Amino acid sequence: MRSKVRIDPDGPGAIAAAELFCDMKGGGLTLVANIYDSVGDDAPNNTSYVVSGWQQTASGAWANSASKVDRDATGKGSAAVSLAFVAALKAIAGQQNLTMCFVDENGADTACRKTADGSMTLASYPTGNPKLTAYGADKLTYTYGRLAGLPGPADCYDTNACFGSGYCIAVQPGGTFGNGCGTQPGICGFGAVGQAIEQPGFVWHGFCGGAAYAPYRTGAASNLELTDPNPSGFRILIGP
Repeated sequence: MRSKVRIDPDGPGAIAAAELFCDMKGGGLTLVANIYDSVGDDAPNNTSYVVSGWQQTASGAWANSASKVDRDATGKGSAAVSLAFVAALKAIAGQQNLTMCFVDENGADTACRKTADGSMTLASYPTGNPKLTAYGADKLTYTYGRLAGLPGPADCYDTNACFGSGYCIAVQPGGTFGNGCGTQPGICGFGAVGQAIEQPGFVWHGFCGGAAYAPYRTGAASNLELTDPNPSGFRILIGP
């Protein structure tokens, strides 16, 4: 069963409710981020939006909160809930696992990794971006923040100053999340200036090949947010 459910994780608290897509057939997973690439600018260029949550309103325009996260594959419906929303779902509703899936041009999930089956591992680091280290004791929310677009090393998208190797979300070898070369396959913060690893400035990169995410990149088809290879989007879901 798949349905849309209005969820308010903290009841009368400060976190606003949102209409989220739920996949009960898939184990009770709730869609918390749907980032679908197009020739437009589909993701905010400011890290504060990742923290607050966001809703795409037009190419290059976003609201700073999410009212609806659905499986929209039109390139006009990208959205992600706030870090506080995910933290509340964990604390109040007992959500503890994360799934990430890349999406093809038809909006269908392709390669997926899941913490529930061990193909991906929740991770946090005590140093780096303070917007992430605030959730250092909450690996679910920290990992969500990394995958949703927060750089690990520092809080900015300046490719000359704010990117470096490390800060990996470990995955099992194989597939578009990284092919398993080296000792730590995963989705990592790569791209320090001077590193001969693809192009500089990716928020995360599939280790040794695989998709890379750079939310501040805009423009023609060769200069989109998702590259190397170029999936059409990705989704993040959480569940029990």
